[in-house]
Amino acid sequence: MNEESKSWKMPDNNPWYILATLHNKHHPANERQDLNRKTWNRYFASYLNEEERHNISKIIPLDETIAYDDNELQEIQNIFQSKLNDNNSELPDVRKTIDFSGLLFINDIQFSGFIFLSCDFGNCLFEGNIDFTKSLFMHEIRFEAAEFRVAPKFQEAIFLQYTYFTDTEFSKGFDFRKSEFKAPVSFKSIKVEENADARFGGARFFREVDFTESKFGGNLFFGKAEFVGPSSFYECEFSKYGANFSGAIFSICADFRKSKFKGDVFFSNVYFPSIVESNPSEHSPPWPIHSDTFSGYIYLDGAEFLGTASFKETKFLGNSRFQNVIFRNKADFHKANFCSSVDFTNSELKGPTDFDGCQFKKSPPQLAGATLHPRTNWRRVIWPQLTGLRTDEVENLTDAYSCLKLEMDKQKRHHDELMFFSKELECRKVELGKIRGFPISLYEWTCDYGQSIILPLLWLFDLTLLGWNVIMSAYMLEITWDKALLASLVNSLGSFGVRKELMESLPKPASTGMQFFLMIQSIIALILLFLIGLGLRNRFRMK
Repeated sequence: MNEESKSWKMPDNNPWYILATLHNKHHPANERQDLNRKTWNRYFASYLNEEERHNISKIIPLDETIAYDDNELQEIQNIFQSKLNDNNSELPDVRKTIDFSGLLFINDIQFSGFIFLSCDFGNCLFEGNIDFTKSLFMHEIRFEAAEFRVAPKFQEAIFLQYTYFTDTEFSKGFDFRKSEFKAPVSFKSIKVEENADARFGGARFFREVDFTESKFGGNLFFGKAEFVGPSSFYECEFSKYGANFSGAIFSICADFRKSKFKGDVFFSNVYFPSIVESNPSEHSPPWPIHSDTFSGYIYLDGAEFLGTASFKETKFLGNSRFQNVIFRNKADFHKANFCSSVDFTNSELKGPTDFDGCQFKKSPPQLAGATLHPRTNWRRVIWPQLTGLRTDEVENLTDAYSCLKLEMDKQKRHHDELMFFSKELECRKVELGKIRGFPISLYEWTCDYGQSIILPLLWLFDLTLLGWNVIMSAYMLEITWDKALLASLVNSLGSFGVRKELMESLPKPASTGMQFFLMIQSIIALILLFLIGLGLRNRFRMK
C-alpha cells in the first residue's frame, strides 16, 4: 500500500473509539478490558429488541445484554464527555454505522467479545495488536483496503451479515480459527506477506466465500474448515510454504481455476459433496453471487502445483475438473473417492502420481491429451460398475478405457495396458448385448481377457476329467480307470507330440460319436493351451 497516497487519522477524537476505550485509566489491564467490553455491549443492548437480545444472550454473557437505565446511561455519557473535553458531546447513535474508517491504530486495542452492529474499518492502518476473539458482528462489517502490520485475532468470532476484507493487506498473517461466517464474505485480492501464516482451521462458511486473486505468502491452513456455501479461489497464489486443506468440507462448489501452488498442498481427507449440478460457461465463475442454486463441482482448471499435491482419501461427490493443470511434483490421490466424473484433459502430471486404492464410481479419469508420469500407480483401484448404466454411459466408459489403454501403450506399461484393455472389452460386451457379446464373455470366462494362467489350466483339467468320464462310460468294464485317464490326457495334450499310439490302447475302435467327441476335446484343449501360453506371455512380457 502506498503510504504517500494515504492519510490516516488518529482515533483520539473518534466517538466510537472513545466509547470502546472508555475506561483506560485507573484500572488494571484485565479489569479495564472487561469494563470496556461490558460498557460497549450494554450500550448496544439498549437499542436491541427483545428477540435480538435473547438471541445474543446465547453468545454474549447475560449480564452484558442488560440495557442501561437512564442513570447508568448518564454516567456513561459523563465519562464520554470528560474524555473528549466537551460537555456538549453526545454518545454516538448506534442506529448509524460504527465508523472507524481511515484511522491509524498505533496502540494495542481489545475488541474481544464485543458486539458490533454495522461497522466500517475500511482503509485503517493497524500497527498495534488488535483482538476480535469471540466478537459478534451482527450487521455488515467492512475491512476493505485496511492494512494490518500485526496479526489480527478473530478466533471464534461470529459474522452474521455480509463481511468484506477486499484488498486488505496482512503483513504478519491472521487467525480466523473456529470463526463462523453466516452470510457471504469477501477476501478478494487480499495479500498476506511472505512468512506470514493465514489460519482458518475449523472455520465455517455458511454462504459464498470469495478469495479470488488473493496472494498468500506464508503457510495457509484450512484444516477441518467447513464450506457450506460455494467457495472461489480463482487465480489465487499460494506460497512455497504450502497450503493445507486436510479434513475440510466443501459442501457445494470449490473453484481453484488458474491458481498457482508454489509449495506442497494437502487436500487429504477432504469432502467435496454435490448438491445441484449445472453447466457453467467456460469463462464465468461456477456460481453467481447471492444465488441459491450452485454447482457441486471442484474446479482446478489451469492451476499449477509446484510442490506436492495431496488429495489423499478425499471424497468428491460432484464433478471434478483438473483440465490444463500442471503437477510439477508428486500428485497423491491415494484412496480418493470420485463419485462423479473426473477430468484431467490436457493436464501435465510431471511427477509421480498415486491413484492407489482410488474409487471411480461413475467413470474412469478422462485423460485426453494429458501427459502422465511413468510412475503412475493404478494398483487396487475400484472401477465403475456397469450394472444399470444406459447405453450412452457404457459407450463413454468404453472410450475412456480405450484412451487409458493407448496412454499405457505409449509408456510401455504392458500390465496396465492389459488391465485397461480388459475393462474396455467388458464395456464392449455390454454394448453388443448377450448374443453378439458372447465371444467376449467366453474370452472372459476362460482366461480373464488373457490375464490369467490358472483359469485355462482349470478348464483344461476339467476337460480332461470330462474325457475320462466319457471314455469310462463308453467302455464300461473293458478298461481300467488309469488307462481311461491316460487316454483322455493324451488326447488333450496331443499337440505336444505325445505318442498317438497310446490311443490304440483302447479295448476297441472308437465309435463315430466317440471320435467326434475326441476331436472336439482336442480342439478345445488346443485353444486352452494357446490361452495358457497367452497368459504366460502377458504375465512375463517385457516391452
